Amino acid sequence: MGWERAGATVERVAAEAAIPARTVAHARSLVAHATGRWPAPDAVQPGYWPTLCLTWPALEIEIHDDRFELYRFGPNATQIREWHCGPDAPAADTLDALLDAAFGETA
Repeated sequence: MGWERAGATVERVAAEAAIPARTVAHARSLVAHATGRWPAPDAVQPGYWPTLCLTWPALEIEIHDDRFELYRFGPNATQIREWHCGPDAPAADTLDALLDAAFGETA
C-alpha cells in the first residue's frame, strides 16, 4: 500500500466506522506529514475505540481525537508511547523522532 492509497483508505474506513471528525483530521495530517518520509503502512483499519490504526509488521500507530499511540512489537516486549496533540497537528517533532527511530532499526 502506498501513501496515496493509505489516505484513501483512511477516508473509506472513517466513513464506514463512523470515526470522529477530529480523529480523521489527525489521520489526514499524519498521512500528509509521513508521505515520502517513511514507508507506507501495510494496512489502515479501525481501532478498538473510535480510532484509526496504521499498521506495519512490527509497528502500529493508533490515532485518537486527542492523542497518538505508537506500539512497537518486539520479540520479548511491546513498547508503547503516547503523545497528545493539538486540534490540528500530529506533534511533528515527537512523531519524527519516534518514526525515525522505528524505521531506522527495521531498515
